[in-house]
Amino acid sequence: MVSPEGQKITKRFFDAVEALIAHKAIRGQKTLSTELGVENSSMYKIKNHPETYALKPEYIRYISLKYGVSADWVITGKGKMFY
Repeated sequence: MVSPEGQKITKRFFDAVEALIAHKAIRGQKTLSTELGVENSSMYKIKNHPETYALKPEYIRYISLKYGVSADWVITGKGKMFY
């Protein structure tokens, strides 16, 4: 079971992924899954069942370093999505 706060972090992570897709920084979730070296089905489970499947911190680090997503925003919800 993932805590309510962990579920909020997961939601913000995928909100950032959707923003990256909208800004054409990545093609889609499958592209990100490939970059992370994880099966797209695993990402699908995390996104659609955040109460059961936990987001790995490495994923947050990756989108922060590669795409400029604020790790602070993903974790706390404070500040701007991108830095």
